[in-house]
Amino acid sequence: MSETTLAEPLVSPKPEVPPLVAASEAPLEIALDLRRAGVALGLSSLYGLALGAREGGTELVRHAFGVPLSLLVLGAVLTPSLTVLLALLDAPVTPLAMLRAVSRAIASAGLVLGGLAPAAAVLVVTIESDDIACVAARGAGLIAGALGIVGLFGGVKKLVERASSAVVWRAEAMLLGYSLFVVLLGARLFSLLVPMIGGVS
Repeated sequence: MSETTLAEPLVSPKPEVPPLVAASEAPLEIALDLRRAGVALGLSSLYGLALGAREGGTELVRHAFGVPLSLLVLGAVLTPSLTVLLALLDAPVTPLAMLRAVSRAIASAGLVLGGLAPAAAVLVVTIESDDIACVAARGAGLIAGALGIVGLFGGVKKLVERASSAVVWRAEAMLLGYSLFVVLLGARLFSLLVPMIGGVS
């Protein structure tokens, strides 16, 4: 019996470590998604400018920074929390794959806010009642948030679609409950960082 044959039973297989980046996650694609999110955050500042136009002065700058900052903080919270929750469900996700999904959702919300900026500017400047102006500002935020959540959950479902049916079912149930957390956190961030949405004008 050769030495190689004797040594084979003593060699244990190395444990598999989940990769940080999946094979399909090309660095160029990740950079492209992040660039789109950055552009969308910049466009969302136009919505902040529209809200700040009601008071003018420093409120223009305050609102212009508050809107993209709210989206940025929201994305920074959602990325690690969703990654951990889905990993606990044995879903095949990686941190960078989740970063891409969240960045796309943030980009969708930012683009919607940027597109609604002209209409928001007209409404908040021409409406005399502060309460009604706040309702109009919050309505645009709700529309953008809803589309962002739909995009986020669509991206997450694509990540877990190759898993077993049990994992997919658990992930979908978790996402339904997680949507409430996203709504509450987003509303809290915007009310704190965007004075008009928080009811301060």
